[in-house]
Amino acid sequence: MKLNITVDCSPEEARAFLGLPDVTPINDTLVNAVKQRIEQNVELVSPRRHRRYVRQEELGQCQPIWANAMRPKRLSHSCSPT
Repeated sequence: MKLNITVDCSPEEARAFLGLPDVTPINDTLVNAVKQRIEQNVELVSPRRHRRYVRQEELGQCQPIWANAMRPKRLSHSCSPT
């Protein structure tokens, strides 16, 4: 026996029906606090801030690594179908 029940309600209605508390005010407070903290600290992760700490000599040392990483690789075995 198979029984399908479809319930069409909003999340608020479902929470009220199940007896769960309304956490919208707490959620709004937390979201606003996180937004405020991100806006205050966005400069700490900006590329412009970190770029001044990287010297040109350090970038030159990375060139051989990137050149090797970007070089096409050859497969060591054949992938022919059998």
